[in-house]
Amino acid sequence: MDQMVFQTLVALHGAVTNHLVATARPLPRMVNFRFFEPLPSLVMAYKLYDDASRCDELRQENKVVHPAFCPMTGQALSA
Repeated sequence: MDQMVFQTLVALHGAVTNHLVATARPLPRMVNFRFFEPLPSLVMAYKLYDDASRCDELRQENKVVHPAFCPMTGQALSA
């Protein structure tokens, strides 16, 4: 009977720890960026995130009309 209680307490401890780790993560912050020439959103995403697949996020956040001619200043997520 004591082993069952101990196993339940260990499982509860694990569940509470996982919940606290998941909810205590800091959210990404918005940062301002400035490039010295107009660049396509694909290049901007690669330079900011090292991941060109996040170019859609930049276009949506900065309300870009055409992805080949992005404004030189804007906002992006920090992570």
